[in-house]
This record gives sequence, structure tokens and C-alpha cells, in this order.
Amino acid sequence: MKLADFLKKIEGLDPNTVLCVAEVDEAFGSEVADVEVVSNARQRSPDAADQENVELANGSETVIVVRW
Repeated sequence: MKLADFLKKIEGLDPNTVLCVAEVDEAFGSEVADVEVVSNARQRSPDAADQENVELANGSETVIVVRW
């Protein structure tokens, strides 16, 4: 997902809306502990459905990391 896709999904929401993280198809989520911008990440495979397809080093792409 790109930041533009995320922003479209949350457009118009109350700024006090809770932000949480949950696995796909889970009924419960965890509150976000931190949001980090990493500028030297590397996306291993954009088409992969793998949960760890972004390496947070050894690259030149900027990614937003949501930590819980």
C-alpha cells in the first residue's frame, strides 16, 4: 500500500480516531506504539503476499513503519 492509498481511505475521518495494527482477518488490533520514517529501506518483492517483504535497510526507498 502506498501513502496516497492510505490517505484516501482515511479522508474525512475525525483526527482523534484511534489508529491500531491488526493482522489480516483478525478481530482484534493493537494500539500503535510508534510511527517511524525509514529512508534506506528496500522492498524485496512488491507482488509478494509475504508479511516481511520490506527490508528496513540496504536500500534507497522511503517507507513508513508502524510499530506496535
